[in-house]
Amino acid sequence: MTVIDIHAHAFPDEIAPAAMEKLASMGDWRPFGDGTISDCLRSMDKAGVEKSAVCGIATKPGQAGGILKWLLDITNRYPGRFLPFASVHPGDSNLDDLFARFDDSGIRAVKLHAFYQDFTADDKIMYPVYESAREHEMLVTFHAGRDTGFEADPEPDRVSPGRIVNVLERYPKMRVLCTHMGGWKMWDQSREKLTKREVWVETSYTMPFMGDDEFRQLVESFAPDRVCFGTDWPWQDRSENLERLRGMGFDEGLMENICRKNALELLG
Repeated sequence: MTVIDIHAHAFPDEIAPAAMEKLASMGDWRPFGDGTISDCLRSMDKAGVEKSAVCGIATKPGQAGGILKWLLDITNRYPGRFLPFASVHPGDSNLDDLFARFDDSGIRAVKLHAFYQDFTADDKIMYPVYESAREHEMLVTFHAGRDTGFEADPEPDRVSPGRIVNVLERYPKMRVLCTHMGGWKMWDQSREKLTKREVWVETSYTMPFMGDDEFRQLVESFAPDRVCFGTDWPWQDRSENLERLRGMGFDEGLMENICRKNALELLG
């Protein structure tokens, strides 16, 4: 079975060392790669991952265009290997133009990270972003739950499952993918609030924090067409994640959904 990793990060070679050093210093984690595209490919090939999303994050207004240019460059250099997830910043003044550029470029998803971009998911400052995403039928991918790099953040529930529900109720036709099984270290809330909603989740940075039974129950609480495989590479090892996932005892159909089918259908 070929695999799609719907959540990974990488950086241009010239900034990867500094970016990785800064990120590694922020939280209780260690990288499993150097953050370059070549190392991302190496990890994919080792694990048997056919395609990987590469998620950009615009940490300041005005960065979206540069991120887009780099994402298109790597997808052209390595045909069929990368799924580009663009990003916008809530402070961008040209959101409609940016989403139109994404659309014209064939990009189907944007990544948002409330801690790096200083927002709460259901704040009205985000409405123009969601309205543009809905208009262009763009998948919105949230970092969901807490973040190990922002343990002292004054608003640790910036993207809690409850806030995500508020967004879904205001924008019921917007497609939403929540990382970390709906909310990192908020998994009880995820099970309570998200499992019956029209929302997708992915597995990244989740298995190391719970036992097999707990993880299996969380996955099975969602509809079988709503869970995707993700790793948050380089912050998790793809091979280790897949080995553990395959040992969970999920039936063949659910494994096919998680590892490939759901991502393909979600991204069209």
